[in-house]
This record gives sequence, structure tokens and C-alpha cells, in this order.
Amino acid sequence: MPRKPTTTRTAERPAVARMPLDIILAGHTFTVPPLIIRWNRNAYPICAQLIAAGLFDRMSEKGTLSLTGADLDQLAELAFVGVQASGSSLSRENFDDLPISPGELFDAFLVIATQTGAWRFAEAKAA
Repeated sequence: MPRKPTTTRTAERPAVARMPLDIILAGHTFTVPPLIIRWNRNAYPICAQLIAAGLFDRMSEKGTLSLTGADLDQLAELAFVGVQASGSSLSRENFDDLPISPGELFDAFLVIATQTGAWRFAEAKAA
């Protein structure tokens, strides 16, 4: 089970070179670089909102999530930001037609939140 994220003031945080990380959605691998501000304008507020709304608190001991439709919409939006940042030409319409599981969306959330530079998760693996 992922640890609850912690944040510290930037001045206290040591400089860490962030590496590209992979997300896997419907069997497709997308390598997401550290997010530039263009992508962070969308990704950071969604990540912050999901965390503040207790996303991690809604995970059971068995690792299952209790998600609302709004959660899934936000997680899908984050995943699409990751797809776009990876340089993929996949359209939003084609993305929405992929058979992506809620678990894949949550895993993508961990990677994208890490790539915003604001949170760090031990589960994120370098590409």
C-alpha cells in the first residue's frame, strides 16, 4: 500500500534529479518526464485536490480503492496529462476509448504526482 505523501517547503527539500517514469494504461507504456509548467498547471491542482479529499484514506488494507465518478474523471484527466507529456499523439477521444482500469489510473496518479515535483512516492520506478 502506498505511503501517504508528505510535502516540505522547497527551501528545505534537497535537490533531486527526477528521471522519466513509466505509466502503463491498457497495455500501453508511456514514459512521463518531469512535468514542465504547461503540464503542471493541470496536474498539480488535481493531485492536490485528490490528496486533500482523502484519496489515500479510501484505500482498504487489501489495496482496493473506493472511488467516485468524480475521482475517476480526475484520475483519467491526470493520466491523459501524462500521456500528453510523454509525447504520444493519442487523442483524448481515443484515450477515452481505452479499457483502463481504476488501478491503472491510481498507479498513473502516483507517477504523475511524483513528476509534478511536489510529492515523492516510493512506488514510482524510473523508466
